[in-house]
Amino acid sequence: MDLQLFFQVIGAATKLELNDQAKSGGCTIHFGSNLDVVFESTEDKKNIHFFSQVLKLDITAERTRSRLFSALLQLHLLGIATENCYFGFDPDLDRIILFRTLILENLGAEQAVRAVEEFVNQLERWQGELLNVVARQNGAENQIPIFSMQRM
Repeated sequence: MDLQLFFQVIGAATKLELNDQAKSGGCTIHFGSNLDVVFESTEDKKNIHFFSQVLKLDITAERTRSRLFSALLQLHLLGIATENCYFGFDPDLDRIILFRTLILENLGAEQAVRAVEEFVNQLERWQGELLNVVARQNGAENQIPIFSMQRM
């Protein structure tokens, strides 16, 4: 799949005309309340990144930030709890984002649509759940182990 086909497939699935966006290499699609997803291709147009804001931090206490970042690292470990999506921190806008990158080569239309649907579902999930996870950690003396890894 190339970038043009990716945007055609996503356009058909969302009932949007995205041909101009394919030429420019990106766009933002509004999937619902607070579900604006930015799509950007890499310079070589072989990969597509998509991301969205999960949480605006504004003036969050340093201790809460520490717990939040700890929870984020645990939650996206190997992409298990996030369906291959990952959390990031945008320091310029002081926000937590959720992102995913797809390699377009050998990607089928069904896989592309499924990946975007999974991303939007994860975005919706974590916009509602992330603060609850941090609140549970703030109530605990030690961090709550979300996953455990053993050395083999």
